[in-house]
Amino acid sequence: MAYSEYLLGKRERMTWVAETSFGAGGTMTAGDVVGLNCTLTPSFAWGWQEVMSAGADVRYLEEKVAGAKLLPFTMNFVPVNWKFLKYLMSCVDGGAPSVYTHTFSVPMGLPGSFKLEWARRHTTAHVLTLTGGTLKSATINFSKPTAAEGFVTVDAECVAKKVHP
Repeated sequence: MAYSEYLLGKRERMTWVAETSFGAGGTMTAGDVVGLNCTLTPSFAWGWQEVMSAGADVRYLEEKVAGAKLLPFTMNFVPVNWKFLKYLMSCVDGGAPSVYTHTFSVPMGLPGSFKLEWARRHTTAHVLTLTGGTLKSATINFSKPTAAEGFVTVDAECVAKKVHP
């Protein structure tokens, strides 16, 4: 009996690493798993530019050429550490070996960018690599469900510069 396996999002993993400059650098072997129960919801779009007939006395559309790619997405995850804050704010680490002090500030320029690898297991693995990723905003939720221990969750609105299939 043969059957088709479809991508349902149940066997996937998101990992990220800080880029050395916006949209470049960063080795995934030095990266981290984004968090537990991570879901990524893309809203990718590809803009098209219309090319009208050149000088002819008609108003036909000759062709459409690829325009700008729009790569917004949302991520929801349970953080395993607080490293994701470096993509929202500037962070200076300091302190003694037993106590660490992290000083966060709003940067004048862009905060750090990341390279994200979205791997989905399938008969043939499907991996998308997003470069130039930045967090536009993030909401940290400390809600506790009734009669059980709850997780801290993060809802992040992100955007990327490029996607590589």
